[in-house]
Amino acid sequence: MKPGNIISGLLLGAVTGVVAGILLSPEKGSVTRNRLLRKKEEYTDTIREYLSEILDSNYRKTKRAEIAKLTRQLKARTEEEAIKFAINAT
Repeated sequence: MKPGNIISGLLLGAVTGVVAGILLSPEKGSVTRNRLLRKKEEYTDTIREYLSEILDSNYRKTKRAEIAKLTRQLKARTEEEAIKFAINAT
């Protein structure tokens, strides 16, 4: 599942929950507002966790790709130097 889809789903779910909570709440307004504030904090924390995981995952993928590229370059350079050394040794 794409990260954008996850975030969109989370945001849509949060907004839907807030609207339903406001419309269907049998409690006093102050109680409803406090409940909504707690839910907002929960959703904010959840979104932060997902974003953190996505960013960490992308960072690790990028670093692995960089390391693989540097390894290939080093291997090619080492092979070139070995060939040059062999030619000069003869």
